[in-house]
Amino acid sequence: MKKILYQLFYLLGFVVLFYFSYLAYQSYEKQKMDLFRVYPGIFFFSLTFVLIGLYFGLPQLLKTIKIKGRLSVNKSKLIIFGLPTLFLTLYPLFYWNGTFLAIRNIEINQFVFSAGFLNFFSFFFGFVLISSFEKKD
Repeated sequence: MKKILYQLFYLLGFVVLFYFSYLAYQSYEKQKMDLFRVYPGIFFFSLTFVLIGLYFGLPQLLKTIKIKGRLSVNKSKLIIFGLPTLFLTLYPLFYWNGTFLAIRNIEINQFVFSAGFLNFFSFFFGFVLISSFEKKD
């Protein structure tokens, strides 16, 4: 019974998170209609899916915290998986600022700017960020 309640609260948290992201998206769309700004949209889409990834990895972090030992960060996981996904999550920001980090190939940019690509890597970055915590004896 306790496990079922835990899962129901976890599901309720997902619903609340999606609802607030929907409200934020509507607010962004209204603002875009009034005065078009690129940066709030980039920030919104990146942050929303990073938060969803963090929330998705939360049960794993809670299990890790319950284990006896010293909490540490898996730095190799953050470097190997976290940095590339962070770069891909922030790539639109690099592109619109015109920094040297942006790739100047039209086909690559069309692929990167597709919604599924950015959403996936934003989600994956959030999950890697929270799941890189581990306990060591």
